[in-house]
Amino acid sequence: MLLPAAEAANAREAVFGQAATEEAPDRPVDHAPDARAALADRLASASDPVVRAAAARALRDSTADAGVREALRGSVAHEPDPEAASESAAALASWASGASPGDLERRATVAGLLDAAPGAPEAVRLRVTAPLACSPLARDEEARIHALATSAGEADVRRFAIDLVGRRMEQDHPDVRSPANAESGPAVLIRALLSDPSPAVREAAALALGRVTLADARAAPALATALARDPDWEVRAAAARSLAPAAGADPHARVASSPPPRAIRTRTCARSPPRRSGR
Repeated sequence: MLLPAAEAANAREAVFGQAATEEAPDRPVDHAPDARAALADRLASASDPVVRAAAARALRDSTADAGVREALRGSVAHEPDPEAASESAAALASWASGASPGDLERRATVAGLLDAAPGAPEAVRLRVTAPLACSPLARDEEARIHALATSAGEADVRRFAIDLVGRRMEQDHPDVRSPANAESGPAVLIRALLSDPSPAVREAAALALGRVTLADARAAPALATALARDPDWEVRAAAARSLAPAAGADPHARVASSPPPRAIRTRTCARSPPRRSGR
């Protein structure tokens, strides 16, 4: 949810003070220690969730500080407001994407974000997808995402993990497009496409496989099976679109005999998964 302009201005004034609101409302600032402490206190204890979200947003510019990261982790774990929690999670995920893969705090932070994903509001999962998709991850972290993709929990959680697996497979950086993900990622997506009970998850898997249709020989046969047999037209349309590059066709052409798709779209690392509720 986007904050109304007046509420956003009031929140910035509550967090930064009147002068900062008037002079530099949108400028990223790595705050001085006293300011960071004040922001962390607002994040933890302000009664107004708009102020807590504004504090988390401001602290994103100061995640080089260990105390700031600790405050943000506390927010992810305990914040009841979806927007404030998603701001904190996004700040941590962005920090983790630039930290050394072997950093123990980075590993704990990624583990905490993946722990929080099943019970978190959808806004949290949406905000961490892009930075995690671009982050070097260890083999056990990749396996954790794959486990979420095939879990028995909510369909929206599986869809989040499926989209993350697909995004990671198309990255150029060798530390992101890891051998573990390149080998086991397509198998996870194919299993979801052909056997997940949720049409929304199968659609996400079809779109994710489209990222590797030309690079992995396993993708096209699975997509062809879904195109021929899946009972949900949106899944069939997603499979057709993902097969198009292998057939030399236009991936944006409409699928014959199908209504205009609601959720099918091409996506990049910085964009969100299909906005379709799990079912």
